[in-house]
Amino acid sequence: MTPVPPASSQPQPEKTGLILGLGLFGLCCFPLALVAGILGLTSFMRARAEGRSPHPVAIIGMVLALMSVATNAAAIVYGKMKDAQRQSQVADLKSKLGTRREAATLDATTACDLAQLYFVTERSEFTDKVVCTGTLGGSAAIPSLEVEAVNGTKASTVEMCFARGYRWYVLSALHDGDGECASEAPKSPGTAKTEEDVEAEEGRWRDAEKERLSSARVAEFEARLAELRDQLDAFESARGDACARAQMPKGAPKRIAFVERRMLEVEGRAQDDWDFLTQGEFRSALLSTKTVDRAKSIRVLMEQGELIAVLDPEVRVWPKTTDDDSFTFGELEGRLVVANVKTGAVWCAMEFRAQSSSDVSSTRLTKLETKRHALERAIEKDFRKQVESKADVALKKLSGGQLELDWGLFD
Repeated sequence: MTPVPPASSQPQPEKTGLILGLGLFGLCCFPLALVAGILGLTSFMRARAEGRSPHPVAIIGMVLALMSVATNAAAIVYGKMKDAQRQSQVADLKSKLGTRREAATLDATTACDLAQLYFVTERSEFTDKVVCTGTLGGSAAIPSLEVEAVNGTKASTVEMCFARGYRWYVLSALHDGDGECASEAPKSPGTAKTEEDVEAEEGRWRDAEKERLSSARVAEFEARLAELRDQLDAFESARGDACARAQMPKGAPKRIAFVERRMLEVEGRAQDDWDFLTQGEFRSALLSTKTVDRAKSIRVLMEQGELIAVLDPEVRVWPKTTDDDSFTFGELEGRLVVANVKTGAVWCAMEFRAQSSSDVSSTRLTKLETKRHALERAIEKDFRKQVESKADVALKKLSGGQLELDWGLFD
Protein backbone atom coordinates (compact mmCIF):
# COMPACT_ATOMS: atom_id res chain seq x y z
CA MET A 1 0.00 0.00 0.00
CA THR A 2 1.35 3.44 -0.97
CA PRO A 3 2.10 5.53 2.13
CA VAL A 4 0.15 8.76 2.43
CA PRO A 5 2.21 11.86 3.20
CA PRO A 6 1.44 13.59 6.50
CA ALA A 7 -1.55 15.92 6.32
CA SER A 8 0.63 18.92 7.08
CA SER A 9 2.60 18.37 3.87
CA GLN A 10 -0.46 18.31 1.62
CA PRO A 11 -1.04 21.57 -0.29
CA GLN A 12 -3.77 23.57 1.40
CA PRO A 13 -6.53 25.16 -0.76
CA GLU A 14 -6.16 28.46 1.09
CA LYS A 15 -2.41 28.54 0.48
CA THR A 16 -2.63 27.56 -3.19
CA GLY A 17 -5.22 30.28 -3.67
CA LEU A 18 -2.96 32.72 -1.83
CA ILE A 19 0.03 31.83 -4.02
CA LEU A 20 -1.97 32.21 -7.21
CA GLY A 21 -3.64 35.43 -6.08
CA LEU A 22 -0.38 37.04 -4.96
CA GLY A 23 1.31 35.96 -8.19
CA LEU A 24 -1.38 37.45 -10.41
CA PHE A 25 -1.56 40.70 -8.43
CA GLY A 26 2.23 40.72 -8.37
CA LEU A 27 2.38 41.20 -12.13
CA CYS A 28 1.55 44.84 -11.42
CA CYS A 29 2.56 45.04 -7.72
CA PHE A 30 6.13 43.75 -7.60
CA PRO A 31 6.55 42.87 -3.85
CA LEU A 32 3.47 40.60 -3.91
CA ALA A 33 5.02 38.53 -6.71
CA LEU A 34 8.14 37.95 -4.60
CA VAL A 35 5.96 36.67 -1.74
CA ALA A 36 4.15 34.37 -4.18
CA GLY A 37 7.49 33.15 -5.52
CA ILE A 38 8.84 32.42 -2.03
CA LEU A 39 5.66 30.56 -1.04
CA GLY A 40 5.74 28.62 -4.31
CA LEU A 41 9.42 27.74 -3.91
CA THR A 42 8.86 26.62 -0.30
CA SER A 43 5.98 24.37 -1.40
CA PHE A 44 8.05 23.06 -4.32
CA MET A 45 11.09 22.21 -2.14
CA ARG A 46 8.91 20.52 0.51
CA ALA A 47 7.26 18.35 -2.14
CA ARG A 48 10.62 17.31 -3.59
CA ALA A 49 11.95 16.47 -0.14
CA GLU A 50 8.89 14.29 0.54
CA GLY A 51 9.21 12.51 -2.79
CA ARG A 52 5.94 13.71 -4.31
CA SER A 53 5.04 15.85 -7.29
CA PRO A 54 4.97 19.60 -6.59
CA HIS A 55 1.56 21.23 -6.66
CA PRO A 56 1.00 22.99 -10.03
CA VAL A 57 0.14 26.25 -8.27
CA ALA A 58 3.59 26.27 -6.62
CA ILE A 59 5.19 26.19 -10.06
CA ILE A 60 2.78 28.84 -11.37
CA GLY A 61 3.66 31.08 -8.41
CA MET A 62 7.38 30.85 -9.19
CA VAL A 63 6.78 31.52 -12.89
CA LEU A 64 4.61 34.56 -12.12
CA ALA A 65 7.30 35.85 -9.76
CA LEU A 66 9.92 35.59 -12.51
CA MET A 67 7.56 37.30 -14.98
CA SER A 68 6.98 40.11 -12.49
CA VAL A 69 10.73 40.59 -11.96
CA ALA A 70 11.25 40.73 -15.74
CA THR A 71 8.39 43.16 -16.45
CA ASN A 72 9.32 45.47 -13.57
CA ALA A 73 12.98 45.46 -14.60
CA ALA A 74 11.93 46.33 -18.15
CA ALA A 75 9.70 49.13 -16.84
CA ILE A 76 12.59 50.58 -14.79
CA VAL A 77 14.93 50.50 -17.79
CA TYR A 78 12.29 52.08 -20.02
CA GLY A 79 11.61 54.79 -17.43
CA LYS A 80 15.31 55.65 -17.19
CA MET A 81 15.55 55.81 -20.98
CA LYS A 82 12.55 58.14 -21.20
CA ASP A 83 13.95 60.33 -18.41
CA ALA A 84 17.30 60.58 -20.16
CA GLN A 85 15.50 61.49 -23.39
CA ARG A 86 13.51 64.17 -21.56
CA GLN A 87 16.63 65.66 -19.97
CA SER A 88 18.29 65.76 -23.39
CA GLN A 89 15.26 67.57 -24.86
CA VAL A 90 15.29 70.08 -21.99
CA ALA A 91 19.00 70.81 -22.53
CA ASP A 92 18.50 71.24 -26.30
CA LEU A 93 15.54 73.62 -25.85
CA LYS A 94 17.35 75.73 -23.24
CA SER A 95 20.35 75.96 -25.53
CA LYS A 96 18.07 76.93 -28.43
CA LEU A 97 16.37 79.63 -26.36
CA GLY A 98 19.68 81.09 -25.22
CA THR A 99 19.20 84.67 -24.04
CA ARG A 100 16.06 85.32 -26.14
CA ARG A 101 13.75 84.83 -23.17
CA GLU A 102 15.46 87.73 -21.38
CA ALA A 103 14.38 90.23 -24.06
CA ALA A 104 12.07 93.10 -23.13
CA THR A 105 9.32 91.84 -25.45
CA LEU A 106 8.27 88.32 -26.39
CA ASP A 107 8.22 87.19 -30.03
CA ALA A 108 6.25 84.25 -31.49
CA THR A 109 9.32 82.05 -32.06
CA THR A 110 10.48 82.40 -28.45
CA ALA A 111 6.92 81.80 -27.24
CA CYS A 112 6.72 78.58 -29.27
CA ASP A 113 10.05 77.33 -27.86
CA LEU A 114 8.89 78.17 -24.32
CA ALA A 115 5.71 76.18 -24.94
CA GLN A 116 7.80 73.24 -26.10
CA LEU A 117 9.98 73.51 -22.97
CA TYR A 118 6.91 73.67 -20.72
CA PHE A 119 5.38 70.46 -22.08
CA VAL A 120 8.69 68.61 -21.82
CA THR A 121 9.33 69.65 -18.21
CA GLU A 122 5.73 69.61 -16.88
CA ARG A 123 5.15 65.93 -16.07
CA SER A 124 1.41 66.42 -15.45
CA GLU A 125 0.96 67.26 -19.15
CA PHE A 126 1.29 64.09 -21.25
CA THR A 127 2.19 65.33 -24.74
CA ASP A 128 4.14 63.73 -27.56
CA LYS A 129 4.69 66.93 -29.52
CA VAL A 130 3.58 70.56 -29.68
CA VAL A 131 2.67 72.40 -32.88
CA CYS A 132 2.41 76.18 -32.74
CA THR A 133 -0.61 76.98 -34.87
CA GLY A 134 -1.66 80.48 -33.82
CA THR A 135 -0.18 83.97 -33.75
CA LEU A 136 1.01 85.79 -30.67
CA GLY A 137 -1.89 87.58 -28.97
CA GLY A 138 -2.96 88.68 -25.52
CA SER A 139 -1.59 91.81 -23.87
CA ALA A 140 1.89 93.25 -23.50
CA ALA A 141 2.01 92.06 -19.89
CA ILE A 142 0.52 88.59 -20.57
CA PRO A 143 1.08 87.51 -24.20
CA SER A 144 -0.66 84.32 -25.33
CA LEU A 145 -0.19 81.74 -28.08
CA GLU A 146 -2.45 78.92 -29.26
CA VAL A 147 -0.68 75.60 -29.73
CA GLU A 148 -1.79 72.11 -30.65
CA ALA A 149 -0.75 69.50 -28.08
CA VAL A 150 -0.61 66.04 -29.65
CA ASN A 151 -0.76 62.91 -27.48
CA GLY A 152 -0.90 59.75 -29.59
CA THR A 153 -3.80 60.16 -32.00
CA LYS A 154 -5.49 62.82 -29.87
CA ALA A 155 -4.80 66.52 -30.47
CA SER A 156 -6.12 69.39 -28.35
CA THR A 157 -5.83 73.15 -28.60
CA VAL A 158 -4.11 74.79 -25.65
CA GLU A 159 -3.76 78.51 -25.01
CA MET A 160 -0.33 79.26 -23.56
CA CYS A 161 -0.12 82.33 -21.31
CA PHE A 162 3.28 83.96 -20.75
CA ALA A 163 4.62 86.37 -18.15
CA ARG A 164 7.95 88.08 -17.50
CA GLY A 165 9.66 87.84 -14.15
CA TYR A 166 13.41 87.51 -14.30
CA ARG A 167 12.75 86.37 -17.89
CA TRP A 168 9.84 85.16 -20.03
CA TYR A 169 8.21 81.91 -18.91
CA VAL A 170 4.93 80.00 -19.24
CA LEU A 171 2.50 81.13 -16.55
CA SER A 172 -0.36 78.78 -17.50
CA ALA A 173 -1.55 76.33 -20.16
CA LEU A 174 -5.31 76.63 -20.68
CA HIS A 175 -7.33 73.74 -22.04
CA ASP A 176 -10.93 74.16 -23.12
CA GLY A 177 -12.99 75.51 -20.24
CA ASP A 178 -10.01 76.35 -18.01
CA GLY A 179 -10.71 80.08 -18.06
CA GLU A 180 -8.70 83.05 -19.31
CA CYS A 181 -5.11 84.20 -18.99
CA ALA A 182 -4.28 86.36 -15.98
CA SER A 183 -4.68 90.11 -16.41
CA GLU A 184 -1.25 90.92 -14.99
CA ALA A 185 2.04 89.19 -14.26
CA PRO A 186 3.01 88.13 -10.72
CA LYS A 187 5.27 90.60 -8.96
CA SER A 188 8.88 89.42 -8.82
CA PRO A 189 10.62 89.82 -5.43
CA GLY A 190 13.98 89.87 -7.21
CA THR A 191 15.76 87.57 -4.75
CA ALA A 192 16.61 84.59 -6.98
CA LYS A 193 20.34 84.22 -7.62
CA THR A 194 20.74 80.92 -9.47
CA GLU A 195 18.99 79.12 -12.35
CA GLU A 196 17.48 76.72 -9.83
CA ASP A 197 16.13 79.63 -7.76
CA VAL A 198 14.57 81.21 -10.85
CA GLU A 199 12.92 77.96 -11.94
CA ALA A 200 11.61 77.35 -8.41
CA GLU A 201 10.08 80.82 -8.26
CA GLU A 202 8.49 80.44 -11.70
CA GLY A 203 7.05 77.15 -10.46
CA ARG A 204 5.50 78.91 -7.44
CA TRP A 205 3.94 81.55 -9.70
CA ARG A 206 2.51 78.80 -11.92
CA ASP A 207 1.09 77.00 -8.88
CA ALA A 208 -0.55 80.21 -7.64
CA GLU A 209 -2.09 80.82 -11.09
CA LYS A 210 -3.26 77.21 -11.27
CA GLU A 211 -4.99 77.65 -7.91
CA ARG A 212 -6.73 80.81 -9.16
CA LEU A 213 -7.94 79.10 -12.33
CA SER A 214 -9.01 75.99 -10.40
CA SER A 215 -11.03 78.03 -7.91
CA ALA A 216 -12.83 79.77 -10.78
CA ARG A 217 -13.57 76.45 -12.50
CA VAL A 218 -14.93 74.87 -9.30
CA ALA A 219 -17.12 77.91 -8.65
CA GLU A 220 -18.51 77.72 -12.19
CA PHE A 221 -19.19 74.00 -11.77
CA GLU A 222 -21.03 74.55 -8.49
CA ALA A 223 -23.16 77.20 -10.20
CA ARG A 224 -24.07 74.68 -12.90
CA LEU A 225 -25.01 72.12 -10.27
CA ALA A 226 -27.21 74.70 -8.53
CA GLU A 227 -29.04 75.32 -11.81
CA LEU A 228 -29.40 71.57 -12.30
CA ARG A 229 -30.88 71.21 -8.80
CA ASP A 230 -33.48 73.86 -9.59
CA GLN A 231 -34.40 72.14 -12.86
CA LEU A 232 -34.69 68.76 -11.14
CA ASP A 233 -36.99 70.20 -8.49
CA ALA A 234 -39.25 71.60 -11.19
CA PHE A 235 -39.21 68.51 -13.36
CA GLU A 236 -42.04 65.99 -13.12
CA SER A 237 -40.79 62.45 -13.58
CA ALA A 238 -41.89 60.85 -16.83
CA ARG A 239 -43.60 57.46 -16.73
CA GLY A 240 -43.18 54.37 -18.87
CA ASP A 241 -41.15 54.66 -22.05
CA ALA A 242 -42.56 57.99 -23.28
CA CYS A 243 -39.13 59.56 -23.14
CA ALA A 244 -37.58 56.92 -25.38
CA ARG A 245 -39.06 58.78 -28.37
CA ALA A 246 -37.34 62.05 -27.46
CA GLN A 247 -34.66 63.20 -29.90
CA MET A 248 -31.13 62.36 -28.84
CA PRO A 249 -28.87 65.44 -28.52
CA LYS A 250 -26.32 65.60 -31.34
CA GLY A 251 -22.86 64.37 -30.48
CA ALA A 252 -24.02 62.60 -27.34
CA PRO A 253 -21.41 60.14 -25.98
CA LYS A 254 -22.08 56.43 -25.65
CA ARG A 255 -21.09 56.25 -21.97
CA ILE A 256 -22.11 59.05 -19.64
CA ALA A 257 -21.19 60.07 -16.11
CA PHE A 258 -23.70 59.81 -13.29
CA VAL A 259 -24.28 61.26 -9.83
CA GLU A 260 -26.65 60.61 -6.95
CA ARG A 261 -29.11 63.47 -6.36
CA ARG A 262 -27.99 64.15 -2.76
CA MET A 263 -24.40 64.76 -3.94
CA LEU A 264 -25.54 67.85 -5.83
CA GLU A 265 -26.10 69.50 -2.45
CA VAL A 266 -22.92 70.53 -0.63
CA GLU A 267 -24.33 69.40 2.73
CA GLY A 268 -25.36 66.04 1.23
CA ARG A 269 -21.89 65.04 0.12
CA ALA A 270 -20.47 62.17 2.14
CA GLN A 271 -18.41 59.04 1.63
CA ASP A 272 -20.42 55.97 2.60
CA ASP A 273 -21.80 52.68 1.28
CA TRP A 274 -23.80 54.54 -1.38
CA ASP A 275 -20.71 56.00 -3.04
CA PHE A 276 -21.16 53.70 -6.03
CA LEU A 277 -24.24 55.71 -7.08
CA THR A 278 -21.84 58.47 -8.12
CA GLN A 279 -19.21 57.87 -10.81
CA GLY A 280 -15.61 57.91 -9.56
CA GLU A 281 -14.56 61.00 -11.52
CA PHE A 282 -17.71 62.81 -10.41
CA ARG A 283 -16.91 61.92 -6.79
CA SER A 284 -13.44 63.42 -7.19
CA ALA A 285 -14.96 66.58 -8.69
CA LEU A 286 -17.19 66.92 -5.62
CA LEU A 287 -15.17 65.50 -2.73
CA SER A 288 -11.44 66.06 -3.41
CA THR A 289 -9.90 68.18 -0.69
CA LYS A 290 -7.61 70.09 -3.06
CA THR A 291 -9.16 72.64 -5.40
CA VAL A 292 -6.67 71.78 -8.15
CA ASP A 293 -7.68 68.10 -8.02
CA ARG A 294 -11.37 69.02 -8.18
CA ALA A 295 -10.72 71.19 -11.23
CA LYS A 296 -8.85 68.34 -12.97
CA SER A 297 -11.78 65.98 -12.44
CA ILE A 298 -14.24 68.62 -13.65
CA ARG A 299 -12.20 68.99 -16.85
CA VAL A 300 -12.32 65.21 -17.39
CA LEU A 301 -16.09 65.22 -16.86
CA MET A 302 -16.60 68.05 -19.33
CA GLU A 303 -14.41 66.28 -21.91
CA GLN A 304 -16.55 63.18 -21.50
CA GLY A 305 -19.63 65.16 -22.52
CA GLU A 306 -22.35 67.43 -21.19
CA LEU A 307 -24.97 64.72 -20.73
CA ILE A 308 -25.10 63.06 -17.30
CA ALA A 309 -27.49 60.76 -15.44
CA VAL A 310 -28.83 61.72 -12.03
CA LEU A 311 -29.91 58.84 -9.79
CA ASP A 312 -32.69 60.24 -7.60
CA PRO A 313 -33.80 57.56 -5.10
CA GLU A 314 -36.91 57.92 -2.94
CA VAL A 315 -36.37 54.59 -1.14
CA ARG A 316 -32.84 53.60 -0.15
CA VAL A 317 -32.26 50.55 2.08
CA TRP A 318 -28.85 48.93 2.53
CA PRO A 319 -28.70 45.09 2.86
CA LYS A 320 -27.81 43.81 6.35
CA THR A 321 -26.84 40.46 7.82
CA THR A 322 -28.91 39.00 10.66
CA ASP A 323 -28.01 36.93 13.72
CA ASP A 324 -29.36 33.73 12.13
CA ASP A 325 -26.82 33.90 9.24
CA SER A 326 -29.42 35.33 6.89
CA PHE A 327 -29.88 38.88 5.59
CA THR A 328 -32.42 41.60 4.96
CA PHE A 329 -32.87 42.79 1.39
CA GLY A 330 -31.32 45.94 0.05
CA GLU A 331 -33.67 48.14 -1.96
CA LEU A 332 -33.37 51.20 -4.16
CA GLU A 333 -36.37 52.85 -5.78
CA GLY A 334 -36.60 56.19 -7.53
CA ARG A 335 -35.95 57.76 -10.91
CA LEU A 336 -33.09 58.06 -13.34
CA VAL A 337 -32.87 61.50 -14.93
CA VAL A 338 -30.81 62.42 -18.00
CA ALA A 339 -29.71 66.07 -17.91
CA ASN A 340 -27.22 68.53 -19.38
CA VAL A 341 -24.71 69.43 -16.69
CA LYS A 342 -23.59 72.53 -18.60
CA THR A 343 -27.01 74.14 -19.02
CA GLY A 344 -28.92 72.42 -16.22
CA ALA A 345 -31.63 71.37 -18.69
CA VAL A 346 -33.39 68.08 -17.92
CA TRP A 347 -33.83 65.87 -20.99
CA CYS A 348 -35.81 62.88 -19.75
CA ALA A 349 -36.48 60.58 -16.79
CA MET A 350 -37.71 57.11 -15.94
CA GLU A 351 -38.55 55.30 -12.73
CA PHE A 352 -36.55 52.22 -11.79
CA ARG A 353 -36.33 49.80 -8.88
CA ALA A 354 -33.68 47.34 -7.72
CA GLN A 355 -33.41 44.93 -4.80
CA SER A 356 -31.13 42.18 -3.54
CA SER A 357 -31.28 38.70 -5.02
CA SER A 358 -33.29 36.24 -2.94
CA ASP A 359 -30.45 33.74 -2.82
CA VAL A 360 -26.84 34.87 -2.33
CA SER A 361 -23.98 32.43 -1.80
CA SER A 362 -20.83 33.41 0.05
CA THR A 363 -17.34 31.95 0.39
CA ARG A 364 -14.74 32.85 3.00
CA LEU A 365 -11.56 34.19 1.45
CA THR A 366 -9.39 32.95 4.34
CA LYS A 367 -9.80 31.01 7.58
CA LEU A 368 -9.59 34.29 9.46
CA GLU A 369 -12.72 35.67 7.80
CA THR A 370 -15.93 34.94 9.68
CA LYS A 371 -18.91 33.39 7.94
CA ARG A 372 -20.97 36.48 8.73
CA HIS A 373 -18.39 38.83 7.23
CA ALA A 374 -18.21 36.70 4.08
CA LEU A 375 -22.01 36.86 3.77
CA GLU A 376 -21.98 40.62 4.34
CA ARG A 377 -19.43 41.07 1.57
CA ALA A 378 -21.44 38.85 -0.79
CA ILE A 379 -24.82 40.54 -0.25
CA GLU A 380 -23.31 44.01 -0.70
CA LYS A 381 -21.63 42.95 -3.95
CA ASP A 382 -24.89 41.40 -5.15
CA PHE A 383 -26.91 44.51 -4.29
CA ARG A 384 -24.54 46.82 -6.17
CA LYS A 385 -24.74 44.50 -9.17
CA GLN A 386 -28.54 44.54 -9.09
CA VAL A 387 -28.66 48.35 -8.89
CA GLU A 388 -26.18 48.74 -11.75
CA SER A 389 -28.15 46.30 -13.89
CA LYS A 390 -31.55 47.97 -13.32
CA ALA A 391 -30.13 51.47 -13.83
CA ASP A 392 -28.48 50.36 -17.09
CA VAL A 393 -31.77 48.90 -18.32
CA ALA A 394 -33.63 52.14 -17.51
CA LEU A 395 -31.08 54.32 -19.31
CA LYS A 396 -30.94 52.12 -22.40
CA LYS A 397 -34.73 52.18 -22.59
CA LEU A 398 -34.76 55.97 -22.22
CA SER A 399 -32.17 56.54 -24.93
CA GLY A 400 -33.21 53.81 -27.33
CA GLY A 401 -30.00 51.96 -26.55
CA GLN A 402 -27.75 54.91 -27.39
CA LEU A 403 -26.57 55.66 -23.83
CA GLU A 404 -25.10 53.61 -21.00
CA LEU A 405 -23.75 54.47 -17.57
CA ASP A 406 -19.97 54.74 -17.20
CA TRP A 407 -19.49 52.45 -14.19
CA GLY A 408 -15.78 52.22 -14.91
CA LEU A 409 -13.45 49.30 -14.26
CA PHE A 410 -13.61 49.21 -10.45
CA ASP A 411 -16.95 50.86 -9.64
